[in-house]
Amino acid sequence: MPVPQTAHDFDPQDKLIEFLAGITPHLRFGAGVSSIEHLQDLNSGLRPLAKDAAVALGLGLERLAHFTTAGRRLAAWMSRRWPGSKRRSRLPIEQLQAAIARLKRLAQQQQTRRDGLRATHTRLTRKLYHARQTANGAISAKKLARWQAQTTGWQKRLPRLVEQIVQAQRVLDRHQARLTQLGAELTRLRAWQTQLQTDNQCNPNPLPHVTARMDVGIAAGENLTWLLEMGYRPDTKAANGQTTALRTHLPRGACWQQVGDNAKMVLVGEHQLHGCPYPMTVALERFQIGRNVKYATIVRCGPAPTLPVWFAPYNARQTIEAGSKEMKGVICVQHLTPAPTAEQVR
Repeated sequence: MPVPQTAHDFDPQDKLIEFLAGITPHLRFGAGVSSIEHLQDLNSGLRPLAKDAAVALGLGLERLAHFTTAGRRLAAWMSRRWPGSKRRSRLPIEQLQAAIARLKRLAQQQQTRRDGLRATHTRLTRKLYHARQTANGAISAKKLARWQAQTTGWQKRLPRLVEQIVQAQRVLDRHQARLTQLGAELTRLRAWQTQLQTDNQCNPNPLPHVTARMDVGIAAGENLTWLLEMGYRPDTKAANGQTTALRTHLPRGACWQQVGDNAKMVLVGEHQLHGCPYPMTVALERFQIGRNVKYATIVRCGPAPTLPVWFAPYNARQTIEAGSKEMKGVICVQHLTPAPTAEQVR
């Protein structure tokens, strides 16, 4: 997939080759060459790959780029869509506009309340002033007693009015601050929508979809939102807290279907995960580990297939992950402590 980027000393594909070489252990390039943990390890690791001429030669390159150069290439690459993905241009703008309109109504109500409280405070203060002026003049004992009872009530009410005014102002300030945040978010979403629509116009023949199958570690709401808006279809797990909440809302007698040797699933249906404005299809998974029963929440974009068909490819991804971890455990040799020199031994 072409990514617009100027090529000076290195072609864009050379930078990707360097990155892929960095994250993959290579026995054929020497025992000291291993997968990097951070991009900067290309230049500042124990055995900096970017400075190894033999590795560059083995990759068919004249030399390797600095990690910052490779990083810019990766950023450009990741910002592009895969050829088959059609970016989502129907963003939750209407929902955000509705939230802003509601918050504006609440802010207006709170401002009206605050202004009313202030007017009441001013009116009572004036009444107290006039009552004191009247009491200083020639007045009957009966009328004086009535004025004193009224002024006592007004004086008791004034401190409460001050507290109510302060509270109303505090709530109004929160509403206005939130309105500022939502206004900025609306501006960002509109700009993002324009960019997505432009990108879609440049991709007139997309494939149906591209599945993003991933573990729970990167399945936060904002990540799911980005993937969906970029045109991917996430297939992942939700956090454990979500599982606990969903289990409490399962209907009595829910039918758990066998999907694996020790795994069962039940379909929950559409559900909106925290932090993601788009509804996802959700199912609960129950599996046996020894004597313990564990639960997980599986989520995906779009209608659910049969539960065994849903479970099989997602469960199979763990085989790849386990293989990667095993490979790292056996071959990966970063962070080795160098052997002491003869002087250090003495």
